[in-house]
Amino acid sequence: MSLIAKDKGGTDFKPVPAGTHVAICTMVADMGIQPGGKFKPRAQVYIRWELPGEMISWKDADGHEQTGPMVIGKKYTMSLSEKANLRADLESWRGKMFTEQELAGFDITNILGKGCMLGVTHNTVGNKTYANISAVMGLPKGTQAPSPSVMPFAYDIDSHNAATFAKLPNWLQEAINGRVKSDTATTVASNGSEADFDDDIPF
Repeated sequence: MSLIAKDKGGTDFKPVPAGTHVAICTMVADMGIQPGGKFKPRAQVYIRWELPGEMISWKDADGHEQTGPMVIGKKYTMSLSEKANLRADLESWRGKMFTEQELAGFDITNILGKGCMLGVTHNTVGNKTYANISAVMGLPKGTQAPSPSVMPFAYDIDSHNAATFAKLPNWLQEAINGRVKSDTATTVASNGSEADFDDDIPF
C-alpha cells in the first residue's frame, strides 16, 4: 500500500512537506475523458512521483508496520498545446523545448523511472493542509537519479490490464471508471512517430 499526498479524510493523513524534493516518476495513468465540471470534458493523465528523501510509516491490512517513501502526483490535461500545463512541466523538467517532431506525438511513458526536482507548496482549507506540485525541474547537473522502491509502470485504458489497474489507488480507479466515455487519448500526447532524443536531456 502506498500513501498518496492527497487528503481522503483519514485522521493519520500527512502531506508531503513543502519545499524542493528529489523525486522519481513511478506511475503514468491514462484517466480517459474526465467530466469537466464548469469546463468541457477533457482527456486527462495522472503522473505520480516517489520522494526517496521523505519516508513515512503505515500499517498494512494485516496490521504490520511498513515504511516507504512518500508519493505525490498531479493531474494534467492530455495535451502538448502551447499553454498546456503538461507541456510546461515536461519542458521545465527536460530543460529543453519540444521540437515540432516531438509535439506531433510524444510518448509520456518516457518519463517513467526518470529523476527530477519537485517544488511542493501547501494550501490550507479549514483545518486540513494539502500538498501541491508547483514546479517540476531537472536534476542538478551531476546529480544521480534515485532508484525507485517499486517498479515504475503505466496504465493505458486502450490496452486495459486488470493487474496494472489494481495497482492504482482507489480514488484513481473510481475516476477512471467514471470517465465520460471509454475511448481516450492514450499515453501518447497527440499522434505521430517516435522522436530521437538528445543524450543530454532525461527523456
